Amino acid sequence: MNKELVIHDLFSRQNRGIKPGLEQTIEAAEKLGNPQNRCKIVHVAGTNGKGSTSTMIASVLYEAGYKTGLFTSPHIQEFRERFIIDGVPVADNLWLSVWGKIQPVCDELNLTFFEISTLLAFELFAQQECDFVVLETGMGGRLDSTNICDPVLSVVTALSVEHTEYLGDTIELIAGEKLGIVKPNRPLVINGSNLPSVLELAQNRCRETHSDCTLADTNRFSLISKTESGQILTFDDSDLTVPLAGTFQIQNAACAVTACEKLGISKEFIQSGIAKAFIPCRLQRMILNDKEWLFDVAHNPQAIEILCGSLAEKVHFLTGMMKDKDYETMISLMIPHALSITVIKPNIPRATDVELLAEVVRKLAPDLPLTVADSVESGVASFKKSEGIHAVTGSFYTIADVFEVLGVSPWDR
Repeated sequence: MNKELVIHDLFSRQNRGIKPGLEQTIEAAEKLGNPQNRCKIVHVAGTNGKGSTSTMIASVLYEAGYKTGLFTSPHIQEFRERFIIDGVPVADNLWLSVWGKIQPVCDELNLTFFEISTLLAFELFAQQECDFVVLETGMGGRLDSTNICDPVLSVVTALSVEHTEYLGDTIELIAGEKLGIVKPNRPLVINGSNLPSVLELAQNRCRETHSDCTLADTNRFSLISKTESGQILTFDDSDLTVPLAGTFQIQNAACAVTACEKLGISKEFIQSGIAKAFIPCRLQRMILNDKEWLFDVAHNPQAIEILCGSLAEKVHFLTGMMKDKDYETMISLMIPHALSITVIKPNIPRATDVELLAEVVRKLAPDLPLTVADSVESGVASFKKSEGIHAVTGSFYTIADVFEVLGVSPWDR
């Protein structure tokens, strides 16, 4: 199959929008023989930290000797990054072969992009005979297409108000939707730092479904020191290396550790598995042409603050940001850590025009060296000439476009 044509076809289906509900996904799965029932599934929902938590759990399971699938979104550069087996994105020929099998059903039922991605994950991981699959929800929980599974364990990370048009406009309504992944007689692990009202809802949901409810207790962990790309914590009088920066990762590590303990994984494998967890483009350092590059998909002020807080010295920034983000605050956080700023416009309609970004830089730091690029290619070419650390950030799309121009992949570790 022609990968480029398939990718174009799949992404054109994003125009069908979001269709909350499980009916079509259930019908499609039944036509395919219910592949979601052929692996043990750990189902992860939440607002913040579900990707990091899912990745840490999957890394531990792999370290413990299980063949492990991981389904997350979005990808950075290639569609296959959504489907990880034993820490590596699947080969194109694998997912294309699965697509050839499921396409007639997907076309017949006019499925959305995310419904297709979910079914593709179930079928692919089943065909590859994974022992465990760590499954990250999309937007919600109860009506999310991933929720047709019957997991061995459900995990809910930190919750906050998001997607109010679909999930409700209060934290309690949103929690109700996310907690919809809890199944009868299946245990739940939930971030114990959530609001008391959220934890009460979780306990009520577990009583209704006769499920065990375990709060992931962050008090078991404390920060010892920060590393170049993460941190070292105490964990029940032992060390735990978390290769992800930001103090909020302590909460995610607590969820991942507690989930793995519920699955019966030993402390030794939990420690070594989390230490080896890898999420591309989260403070990812690479040496390219004898120069140090730093890639981070930070796309909101909180994430930019974490990125800048990890810097030991000033850097050259190359950035492009989306119109719907608080790009003025993001730039203001970067400026104190910047030797220079190069602004580009990623190749997506949502991207902010470079002149708007440049206007913010000029207003906040008129003396800071600034390059306004008329294309991603020219921006990267100019940026590469600088001496010092090259930091690329601002959005997933910025990172993807820059990697494309550089001719490298975030998985080239």
